[in-house]
Amino acid sequence: MKSNHDISAIPPETVIWEQIRMHNMKKEEFTDRMFLSKENADSLLNGKMKLTYDIALRLKHVFGNSTDFWLNLESAYRKNKSELFK
Repeated sequence: MKSNHDISAIPPETVIWEQIRMHNMKKEEFTDRMFLSKENADSLLNGKMKLTYDIALRLKHVFGNSTDFWLNLESAYRKNKSELFK
């Protein structure tokens, strides 16, 4: 049985920021390439927007990771976050 010390919950926005930095992108370029409004980009990058299939598909086109990568990241984050606060 896992204890709370064995569970980590990496927010998807942390990985998105890492990808932005790895691709030497500015936030404005990311926003444009994602076809998001500034408000929606801010919500995504601040963890206030859940990663949907549509967002995962856009991330795939911007960074090259599969949609499954992004959706699995979101799912694992939500699951582990809920287990941390049981």
